Amino acid sequence: MKNQNLIHVKLEESEALEAKKDLLISEENLLEAIKSMKRYFMLRKEELRLKIKFSKKIKEAVSSMNKLENSFPGMNKTPALKKVRKMKEKETVQDKSLETELNEIKERLRAINNR
Repeated sequence: MKNQNLIHVKLEESEALEAKKDLLISEENLLEAIKSMKRYFMLRKEELRLKIKFSKKIKEAVSSMNKLENSFPGMNKTPALKKVRKMKEKETVQDKSLETELNEIKERLRAINNR
């Protein structure tokens, strides 16, 4: 402390009270923000847990449907089922073409960045 120059500022009583009030309001706002963040993270964790649970239930339902479908004789030959399978194949092809396009764009970006 010997090497530091101390500066004293005189405040009027009203100014000092206003400064204390502002400081307390700031503290209150920070505590409310922390409280909100904790609640958000708790809800986010719960959301992820429920999404995982939901995903497992969907996989179980699909598995059960596939077992049921395979248990009936001649079920694989129905026109409706063929149509559904064709739609699934189209979606797969579309997904692959989107991936191909995305990869091409990424390659172009790399080429531009490497110039």
